[in-house]
Amino acid sequence: MEQIDIAATLAVLFAVPIPVNSLGVIIHEALVGLSIGDQLKAAYINAMQILRVARTGLADHAQSKKTSWYG
Repeated sequence: MEQIDIAATLAVLFAVPIPVNSLGVIIHEALVGLSIGDQLKAAYINAMQILRVARTGLADHAQSKKTSWYG
């Protein structure tokens, strides 16, 4: 468990969106009170959030290489 994981976990527990740039992974032990379906939904939403942030970062990286003095 990392400090970054707390924001994603609390967002799921309070049923609010995971913060936009969060790369945190939900702490599954905190979800024991949720149904299996809700746990799976939370895992899916978390995975999609991380994928979105990763894609955005890769796109930003590719764009910065195009405008770089060294690119």
